[in-house]
Amino acid sequence: MKRYLCIILVLLLLLSFVGCGTEESKTSQKFVDKTVTVESFDPKDFSNSITVSSVADFEKIYKTKEELYDTSQNVVYGTVKELSYFDESGAAHILYTFAVEEVYKGSLAENDLISVLTAGGYVRLSKRIEIYGKGKFENYTEKQINNTVIKSDNMGMPTPEVGDKYLLFLSAPIDNEPPFPNGVYCAMGDFMGSYVQRGDEFVRYKPASEPDFYEGGEEKISKISVEKYLKSQKEKLDKVK
Repeated sequence: MKRYLCIILVLLLLLSFVGCGTEESKTSQKFVDKTVTVESFDPKDFSNSITVSSVADFEKIYKTKEELYDTSQNVVYGTVKELSYFDESGAAHILYTFAVEEVYKGSLAENDLISVLTAGGYVRLSKRIEIYGKGKFENYTEKQINNTVIKSDNMGMPTPEVGDKYLLFLSAPIDNEPPFPNGVYCAMGDFMGSYVQRGDEFVRYKPASEPDFYEGGEEKISKISVEKYLKSQKEKLDKVK
């Protein structure tokens, strides 16, 4: 009887080691950190917050994934890992850390961690005044200025959240375009090149005030169909190399 108990105990120990090894393999994923560090701030640290509406002009409206693919330097799929706020230009931007999981075009690789810049978020009033002057904030005291943060709605576009999965059509990394940091990526046409995953679809934002913004182009695309398209395009590129 003791012999059988010993055998059972040994088997249990072996199973526990196997379980530990599996868990370790899940948590030991290594990323290649290509992110950019910037001075950020926490909007919650400000006692006063005001919201402003923004309107943007675009040189080009990207109607379809084909147009985005042809223009992009990098096409990747992955997950938002971290958010920070960047306002050195005097305008509100979000800088988010993005973990690349699939690469369909460009020089990035799986498990790269990159920084992606998008319009929206918050700008400190003190920074806005530093860049553009007081303007309509002429009557604000120094204390009010230092305690105020401005939220920009970026044409009503939802801001990225940690855990969101995106298909991104990206530019080449920024190079020598101060005050924006070198090495940061931007989506083509901002929200036009950012498809967030919603179930089995990828969806990109369309301004509510512009019902014909894409003029009959794609607003939603099937995850399966777009992956098939992107893989076929990648195979064509690989053959050319």
